[in-house]
Amino acid sequence: MPDPDLATPTAVHLQQFEAQFKQLFEAAPDAVLVSDQTGRIVLVNAMVSRMFGYDPGELIGAPIEALVPERKRATHVADRAGYYHEPRSRYMGQGIELSALRKDGTEIDVEISLVPMELEEGTRLVVSAVRDISDRKRAERALREREELLSALLDSSPAVIYIKDATGRYLKANRRFQELVHLDSGTIVGKTDRELFNPARAAVFSLHDREVLSTGEAREFDEAAVGDDGERIYLSSKFPLRDAGGQSYALCGILTDITDRKHMEEALERQARDLERSNAELEQFAYVASHDLQEPLRMVASYAQLLARRYGGQLDDDGKDFIEFMVDGARRMQDLINALLAFSRVGTRGKPLVATDINAVVSDVLANLQTAINEADAEITVAKDMPTVNADTTQLGQVFQNLVSNALKFHAAPPPRVDISFQRLDSEVEFVVRDNGIGIEPQYAERIFLLFQRLHTKQDYPGTGIGLAICKKIIERHGGRIWVESTPGQGSAFHFTIPLRAGEGQSGQ
Repeated sequence: MPDPDLATPTAVHLQQFEAQFKQLFEAAPDAVLVSDQTGRIVLVNAMVSRMFGYDPGELIGAPIEALVPERKRATHVADRAGYYHEPRSRYMGQGIELSALRKDGTEIDVEISLVPMELEEGTRLVVSAVRDISDRKRAERALREREELLSALLDSSPAVIYIKDATGRYLKANRRFQELVHLDSGTIVGKTDRELFNPARAAVFSLHDREVLSTGEAREFDEAAVGDDGERIYLSSKFPLRDAGGQSYALCGILTDITDRKHMEEALERQARDLERSNAELEQFAYVASHDLQEPLRMVASYAQLLARRYGGQLDDDGKDFIEFMVDGARRMQDLINALLAFSRVGTRGKPLVATDINAVVSDVLANLQTAINEADAEITVAKDMPTVNADTTQLGQVFQNLVSNALKFHAAPPPRVDISFQRLDSEVEFVVRDNGIGIEPQYAERIFLLFQRLHTKQDYPGTGIGLAICKKIIERHGGRIWVESTPGQGSAFHFTIPLRAGEGQSGQ
């Protein structure tokens, strides 16, 4: 016969409730431990074994402090005693984060929620729901370490660095920023530019911020701020910080003090303007002076020649030599003046730079020098497929003509040999005019490009000593450079470069 008590509705309901409770207890995603007033474990679910490594039987009757690291057990016992004597404990219904000890001695981070249970006859139990938060705590520690590292890096930077949110409020400011505004980070964070700077500067900063956030692109601005030694100019590099969806939610700014650089740039600009004006004045003076000197020199030469024709029969040999010296001196002075005029006109009379076929330029130069080449029995070789460069065709032809003429002039006993070659570089073409002439001592390698610098007497080698100076000025006008490599007695190689970039150099005036 069935037990009448079990047949009542209340007993059935209790059995169903107990069965459901056990199912929920075992299926709970957290480890659940039930302990009595003495702190001994009276019931555990299966998750406890997986979390702590114990068999259920090993924990029943054990003090719950067995799951707490030894260094924290005394505190845990005191807290538990306080809980039982103070039902409205600070732990009631809250998640408590602490370390727990596994059977193998390793520690894990857990979060415990305490729920009290009142049984008949005043018996109290505590249900502890334990959740393993080790991954979360590791992530939090890693994030905290990254934040500390970031803060250390920002504070060690000599640049002013800050982060603002989309509304313009500061989220972070490094040590240099704090020094600039004479405020600590706690005071700066949460403030806007209007609360830290005067209205005019704040308006400029905000305008730049809005441009970066609206375009979503990094920008650089020149921004001014007042430092301890007066107004300083900063290169402000601003770039947006984006969320996972690519939306700009904040802005980072890096300020680099460029005050000294700006002052230097301004000084260099003033010097460049002064130098340009001075060069223009010098070129104009050289042109006017040279032009005005031509007429009296022509008069001296003409009257000296007239004197020789009319009174030559009345002069002795010394008198005739004196007249010859006068005429020769006047002619040489005219040659120097003409050379000086040619030098001054490189900048003032130059033509615009256009696409120039070097093959045609060199061909014209050699045609002009054909008589001198034949007289010297010279051998000239030219590289094939010379490039086209952006140049003043006439002036570049003058460079080749001066260099080849020098090679024909400054040769020793063997017949002159001249080789014209080139090589393409990254952004320019390098041309080389190589000869087998008398060569140049190394100490004169730069001096020969100066005005009126001669290494030989005019009796040995005629000329004004200005040809290479003109070459240098022409090449520099084109944005290139010229130099010589030479060994005395074995010849010289004159190198010069012409940039490949269109528009390099300056047009004639």
